[in-house]
Amino acid sequence: MSTQNEYRADYPRSPIGDGNPYYRCACCGKSDPQINGRIDGHYEDCEWRVKQERSAFMDARSVNTGRTPEQRARDIMDQACLSENYVRNGVDAALRKDIADAIRDAVAEARRNMGQGIPEDIDGAEPPSVMGIPVDDPKWDEAGKTHDWRNHVGDNVKALWSTLTTAQRLAIALDAESDADCENWD
Repeated sequence: MSTQNEYRADYPRSPIGDGNPYYRCACCGKSDPQINGRIDGHYEDCEWRVKQERSAFMDARSVNTGRTPEQRARDIMDQACLSENYVRNGVDAALRKDIADAIRDAVAEARRNMGQGIPEDIDGAEPPSVMGIPVDDPKWDEAGKTHDWRNHVGDNVKALWSTLTTAQRLAIALDAESDADCENWD
């Protein structure tokens, strides 16, 4: 994989001419001493530079295969601090697609894993509680003002509460607890 710090002199070159002993990039016209072997030594719109940066970015993307969606999303976000040149050269479009794909995959995986922590045979066992409040009899009218999961369960769900299984009640209570934990009061 190419990097910005790697010395590179494999770009197409042509003599500057007029008695000048140096060569220059045949794509952007910048002289060898100005380039000094650096990819970023070429002009930003240099065809060779653009090709090298795209190639390096695509190589970095291929390393992400076989990783979990969460790991891919983190890897992509780590790469998100791209130079303006990447944006101008179209690399950002590939990055946006990668982020969208990783988020889609992470959501799909989360949906497959939903309820994974709740045992199938929870009904008939000792009733679970969330934040010390039993899910089988949450006493809706005793809900506290803040950080109480009972405040995050809608009236329609409350009306159906007695018809739900213990596992369903626990799943709803855990989701509501997550919302209650996110309350932010000034």
